[in-house]
Amino acid sequence: MSFAERPSDAPRGAANEIVPSTRLAPPRVPDQIEMATGAYRPQKALIRPGRFSDQLKSLGPTRGITLAQLQSNPRFTIGKTQVDMTRVLANPQSVANRATALSKLTDTVRINSTTFEATEVKSGLIVRSFVNYSLRPGACTVQARRVKLEAAGVRCATPMTKAERDKAYATPGNPRYIADPALRSEALKAAEDDARQLAQDVTALRGDLKIPQLRAEMVAAIGEAEVKRIEGLSDADLAAEIANSGDTKMEDVAYIPVNDAAQSYAPAVKLGLAPPPMPPEVKKEYDLGTNYFLAGFTFGREYEWRLRVEQRINRCLIGCAKTYYVEAFAGFNYGLGLRFPIELTGSALYTKASSGAVMASVTPKIRTLDGNAEHYLAAGLPPEKLFNAQEFVAQFGAHAGFGFDVPFYPSLSVAFAREIDFTDYLGGQFKGGNFLPPTKGAPLTQDIKISDIDLIGGRANFGFVGAQVFPAARVTLASDELSLMLVDKNGGAPVKLLQGQPAAPILMKTNTATDAMEFDIKDPLYKLTMTIEPGINARVFVDVGLWGKSWDMPVYFPSLAVTVPSGGVTFGCHDGTVCTRSFNLAPDIKEAARNDLARWVNGFETRWFKACPDSTCEKEIRTTRIATAAVVNAKINKGEAPATLRTDPAIAKLFDGVERDAAKSWGRAMLRRFSVEFEPTWAGKCPDTACRNALKAIRTQTEAALTQQINAGVPAPDTGKIYLGISYAVPPAIRTAQTDARSAVTASINARIQSAAPKWASAVMGEYFPKCWDDQCRYEVALGADAMVGDWSRLSKLSPDTKPVIIENEVIARFRPRLAKAVSEGKARELNSIIK
Repeated sequence: MSFAERPSDAPRGAANEIVPSTRLAPPRVPDQIEMATGAYRPQKALIRPGRFSDQLKSLGPTRGITLAQLQSNPRFTIGKTQVDMTRVLANPQSVANRATALSKLTDTVRINSTTFEATEVKSGLIVRSFVNYSLRPGACTVQARRVKLEAAGVRCATPMTKAERDKAYATPGNPRYIADPALRSEALKAAEDDARQLAQDVTALRGDLKIPQLRAEMVAAIGEAEVKRIEGLSDADLAAEIANSGDTKMEDVAYIPVNDAAQSYAPAVKLGLAPPPMPPEVKKEYDLGTNYFLAGFTFGREYEWRLRVEQRINRCLIGCAKTYYVEAFAGFNYGLGLRFPIELTGSALYTKASSGAVMASVTPKIRTLDGNAEHYLAAGLPPEKLFNAQEFVAQFGAHAGFGFDVPFYPSLSVAFAREIDFTDYLGGQFKGGNFLPPTKGAPLTQDIKISDIDLIGGRANFGFVGAQVFPAARVTLASDELSLMLVDKNGGAPVKLLQGQPAAPILMKTNTATDAMEFDIKDPLYKLTMTIEPGINARVFVDVGLWGKSWDMPVYFPSLAVTVPSGGVTFGCHDGTVCTRSFNLAPDIKEAARNDLARWVNGFETRWFKACPDSTCEKEIRTTRIATAAVVNAKINKGEAPATLRTDPAIAKLFDGVERDAAKSWGRAMLRRFSVEFEPTWAGKCPDTACRNALKAIRTQTEAALTQQINAGVPAPDTGKIYLGISYAVPPAIRTAQTDARSAVTASINARIQSAAPKWASAVMGEYFPKCWDDQCRYEVALGADAMVGDWSRLSKLSPDTKPVIIENEVIARFRPRLAKAVSEGKARELNSIIK
C-alpha cells in the first residue's frame, strides 16, 4: 500500500485556521470563580466550541484594525478601556513575532500561512495572531539548523528515557508532574505505549524505504538527497525526524472587554471605620452632711394680767382737779414637754457605666443624742421654745408689779419675779432635763424627789424635832422604735430607716433628665413609753444638843405604777421644726450630657458600621453622625440639653430622624451590592440558560421592589440572615430573592440530572432528597449530585477501558459523605427551629 493510500487524519479547516477536535468535549469553563478579592464571572467570549471565524461573527465585529495601524498608533481607547498594544507588538515570544522570525529561516522553515489582526467588537477588542509552518527535513537533526530554529523560539522534540520520564511525572514543579498517583500511573503507561508505537514506526519506515515503489514515492516527495540522508540516520535520529515532521499551526487570540465590571464584581470593600470609644465610667460620692430632726412636743404658754384705776377728783367741786392713779399687774408662764433630737448623717453613691447604666444608692445613719442649743435650733425649733435645750421640759415663771401715782406722795413702782425649773429636781441620767434618749432595749430609769415642797406645809416642825413629807416618783423611759422615712421622688419604693439597723446602701432611681438622685428623708417617729411609780420620801430629824441627825425613808408603790399613756406614745415631728430634709444629688449636667452623646455616637456607629455592606454606606453614616453630634453638642454648651439626651423631645426627634437616614443608607447599600453580586453568585451554579434567565428575572424584580421600599420609607431588616457567606441584616426582598434563586438552581439541576444524567445518579439524588428538611438541604444535595456526575464524566474519559460500574461506585462512595452532611446540617437547622 502506497503512502498516499494509507489511513491519515483529514485536514481540519483551511491553512489559515485551527478547527477544534470534535472527538473531545471542549474545556468546561466555570460560570463563576470565587476569589479572596471577590467573585469573577468569565464572559466565555473565546473559550467555547467552534472555529475563530464563527466566534468572531457571534461577537458582533464593528471594525478591523490592521497591523500597520497598530504599529503607528499602539495606544487607543475602546469604550471605557484604555488599550496599549506596545508590549504586545514588542513581545519576541508572541506568535506574530515568532512567525516573522521563522519566515527568515527559509532553509529550515516553510511558512504556510501567517496572520495578525485586531477586530473591535461590541463588547471589546479581539487580537489574533496566527502562523502555520512546517519544518524542512533535517531542521532538527542538523545542528546548525537546530540552533537557528531554537533562537527563533521553536524547540525541537527531544527524546526522554524511561527514568527521565518517571522522574518528570513525579517531581512537583515539573511541567509534566501529576499529583494523583493513579492518574500518574495511567499517564506513564500511555507514554510508554506511544514510545513503543514510535519505535515501531521507525522500523516500519526503514522497511518501506527498501521497497522500490515506496522509496520512489518518497524521492518524488522530498528528493533523492534527502532520502539518502534519512537512510543514514540512526534509529534515535530517525525517531526525532518523525517527531518533528508535519505542519504546525499556532493561534493566539486575546479578548479585552470594554467594561470589566460587566462580567465581574469587586468585593464589598469596607473602610473598617472604628467608632469613637464609649465614655469612661462616672463615679461620684456625696456626703449627706449632718442634719437634725426633733421628735416630741413642747407646750409653752404665757399669761398676763393688769388692772389700772384712775380717779379724777375736783377739789373745788367745779375745778381744782387732782388725779389718782394705781396699777397692778402679774404674769406667769410655763413650759412642758418631751423632745428628742435625732441626728441624720450618711452618704450617697452615683455610678454611671460606659454603657449608660446607672447605679445609685443612699446609705443613711440615724441616732439620738443629748442635744445642745445648736442642735435644737438646727432642727428648726423657734428660740422661744428652746428651754435651755432640755429633752424634758417642766418650767414655771411668774412676775408681778404694783405702781401708783398720788398727789401726796412721790410715784412708785415695784416688781418681783421667780422662775422654777422642776427638772432641777431630777438627778442621774435625767439631771437638768438633759439626757440621751433611750434606744430600743436600753430603757432609762430615775428616782425623783422634790424636797422643796413639803406636803405638811412646815406645820410638823418644832425646831428640835420634826418631820417632812415630800413627793417622790420613779420614772422609766423605754423606746420601741426610732425611725425616719426615705421617699424616692423618682418612683422608688419608700423605705423606713430604723435606728439600730446596720448601715447598708439603699438602691435609688434617678431622674431620667438630670440623672439626679432626688429624695426626702422625713417624718421622724419616736415610740416611747413613760412609766411612773408614785411614792413619798419621809424625812425625820432629831436634834440632840448641838448634834443633829436625819433619816430619809423613800417608799414607792409599784402596784400604783401608771404608764403614760397606756401602751406608749409615738412622738411625731416636733411642731415648728423641719420635718423633711430634701436631697438633690446631681452630677454635672453638661458632663453627663456629653457622656450620653458619646454613648450615642459609639452605639450609632457601631450598629450601622457593622450593618453597612460597603464603604459608601460607612462614609454616609459617619457624615450623618458628625453633623448630628455637632448640633447636639451646641445645645449642651448652651446648657439647653438634659443629662439624658432623649428626654429632650427635640433631641429625641433628631436622633430618630438620623436613624431613618442611616437605615436608608443601609438599604441603598444593600441594593448596590445585590445588583452587582446576585447574578455572579448564583449563575455559576446554573446548569443551563433557562436557569440563568430565571436569575435575571429575579434580580430585576427584586431591584424594583427594594427601590420602591427605600423610596417609600425604610426597608425593615430581616436580621440574622446569611448573605454571600456573611451574616447580615438584609431586607426581606433580598431574603426572598436568595430563596427564589436557590429554588431555581435546585430545580434546574434536578431536571438536568433526571433527563440527561445516568439513571444511577438520579437514584442517588432521589435517595437523599426525601431526607432533607428544608430547601437549603435539597439545594446542597443537588449541587453535590451535579458535581458527582461531572467527576464521573471526567474519569470515564480518562479511563475508557475501566468498567463503567467501577467508576460509578467510586464516585458514589466519594460523594456520599458530602450528601449525608447536607442532610445532617438540615436536621440541625430543624432542631434549632424547634428549640427557638
